[in-house]
Amino acid sequence: MRKMILVLVLSTMCTIIFAQSVSSRVAFNYSYSENSVFLKHAEFGNYDILNPPGLRMRNTGRTLTILGSALFVGGAIIFGSADEKYYNSTTTNYGTTTEGDPKAAVGILMMVGGAGMAVPGIIFWSKGSKKYKSHLESEGQAASIQFRSNGLSLHYRF
Repeated sequence: MRKMILVLVLSTMCTIIFAQSVSSRVAFNYSYSENSVFLKHAEFGNYDILNPPGLRMRNTGRTLTILGSALFVGGAIIFGSADEKYYNSTTTNYGTTTEGDPKAAVGILMMVGGAGMAVPGIIFWSKGSKKYKSHLESEGQAASIQFRSNGLSLHYRF
């Protein structure tokens, strides 16, 4: 009976909390056009992206590569410190079971996870760097005049 009452109380509280979050969005008439990633030019009606192309991909790749490499090295150290004499064999009517040191299993899982993070990280890092570098080269020299759909613009980079 206590479990039933606890489930009813928790489900009622979750429903009330969800309803409050939905009603607050409706009441404040939340606008998605005021996102901090985009800046809107009112007179032209177009959006400029704050991050240049490839920058976010490059930074994500760096993070994945560094964390994946650290995870792989940590897993190799833990796997190497596993005790080889820890293994136990138990024979029952259903067969023989062998148990080993749990450090070895944790080390293998860490190495697989680290490799799974580092390999895509290297790919993201290299592709993002190429995109970012080509974007910087396409920006041109320190001063350039560009013709866009909304008119003539002067760009200066330092």
